[in-house]
Amino acid sequence: MDKSRWIPRDEWENDLLELVLNEFGEYCSVSKLCKVTNVGKDTIYNHIRSGDIAALKFKNKNFVLTRSLLPFFREREYRQ
Repeated sequence: MDKSRWIPRDEWENDLLELVLNEFGEYCSVSKLCKVTNVGKDTIYNHIRSGDIAALKFKNKNFVLTRSLLPFFREREYRQ
């Protein structure tokens, strides 16, 4: 996994990363991520399996490393 992709490219991405970290902290559950982004669990799990999003499993719950979401948002162009 290329962590350099997690570095903000511009001020907008820096602000987005700060907002996401403030909202979720360093880790976020897949279910909460789906609710906030309005993206289905299948899509999130496909990105986890492909290595696009970093995640770990604790007991029966999957947690996403919040910083690894930047490329996911970048791909979807969440700019407004």
